[in-house]
Amino acid sequence: MFHVDLVSDCERHFVRSIVSEGKRVDGRTPKDYRSVRLEFGLDRGCCVASLEKTKVLAQVSSELTAPKPGRPNEGLLVVNFELSPMAAPNFEPGRLGDYGVEMGRLLERCIQSSRCVDLESLCLVSGKNVWKVRVDVQVLNHCGNVSECASIATIAALLHARIQSVTVEENEITVHSMRECVPDRIHMHHHPFCVSFAFYENGGEILADPTDLEEKIADGVLTVGANSHQEICVLHQRGCIVRKEQVLLCTRLAGIRAKTLTEIIKREVEKEEATRKKGDPVGFAANLTTDADEAMTFEPSALNLDDKGDDNAKDQVEEVEEVDSTAKCITAGAMSSQALSKVKVFLEGKGTAAIGRGGPSSWDVLEGSAESGDSSKQVPQGNNRTERRSREDGESSEEEEVSVLQDVDFSLKNSKGDVDSTGAANEHNRGWYSRQPF
Repeated sequence: MFHVDLVSDCERHFVRSIVSEGKRVDGRTPKDYRSVRLEFGLDRGCCVASLEKTKVLAQVSSELTAPKPGRPNEGLLVVNFELSPMAAPNFEPGRLGDYGVEMGRLLERCIQSSRCVDLESLCLVSGKNVWKVRVDVQVLNHCGNVSECASIATIAALLHARIQSVTVEENEITVHSMRECVPDRIHMHHHPFCVSFAFYENGGEILADPTDLEEKIADGVLTVGANSHQEICVLHQRGCIVRKEQVLLCTRLAGIRAKTLTEIIKREVEKEEATRKKGDPVGFAANLTTDADEAMTFEPSALNLDDKGDDNAKDQVEEVEEVDSTAKCITAGAMSSQALSKVKVFLEGKGTAAIGRGGPSSWDVLEGSAESGDSSKQVPQGNNRTERRSREDGESSEEEEVSVLQDVDFSLKNSKGDVDSTGAANEHNRGWYSRQPF
């Protein structure tokens, strides 16, 4: 059981309960795989493989170098695996960790140790110059089964990559650019892929192509490296003990999966080659214009702009509700002149237009209410005054009242008990308190 501390008890119990019923969280059956999608970059040897949300980028590069002393007639193949926090938040920057090291070694054993690439074809001068092919694999998004997605991206990038043409004359090597000479392909003997299976209930339930959540909760995971010829390149197991019958079943399923993946990759590579020969746009930017998400959008229907009455408008709304969602939008040019006979369009500025004009504002203050409000709020003149300030436009019905505290002479009062303003003006300012407080 792996990384169980990152999964809540509710999720763990839920996943185990539905797996026991022969179901999965994403709706697949136990033996179903996720759909594969390949996108090639503008440069040769750049590929992004996707298993739905799991995405891996592979980039192939080559350089001239000296061969190994023990193998002077063979080139070099290096596979570099990178795992960053961009793939998942639980990964640390700058270090692979145990999981990253495990996935990197598994990919090297599947691609490099299986000798799927013809290394002798990379030799230029025996013992002096050979091609060193480097494959940099970067996980963009980790949602389970990274090993299979990384192997798909690596094989697709190797088939899509090209090596510069070389001319050798008396131990002198001339490297031609791709514009001068047609570049060479990387010759491959077979195409191995890492196919993973998750085990539940001590091997009683097997899930193909597990997701991230299923891998964390699984009792064990078995990764089979196989090619389309039903040949086993690598076996990697972690977790619970697996019986012989289960291993044989997984190897047969892995061989079928490898054959399917080989056909998909070859078809996509040939399709990309045909696109380049036609001169059509290629690369990641060209793939954005034909994204599958555009199939989910549709153009809404337009209402008739004829303002002949409320009854007619209601009929138009009812007609639009009955129209199917795939109906095309009716442009202004397609509408009849009768429908637009009473419609006035005003140009407000560059790129801005308005249909019709609104009437006067209905937010004005009523004159009767304003006069009654002024009469009810009259305050006698004196040292104790209340000052009010209103908005500059004078159209708002709400006013802010500001009270100003001033000195009050309680001794100068007339017979009615009101403050005498004339006497208070001649008195010396005593502050906020009265002249005779007691």
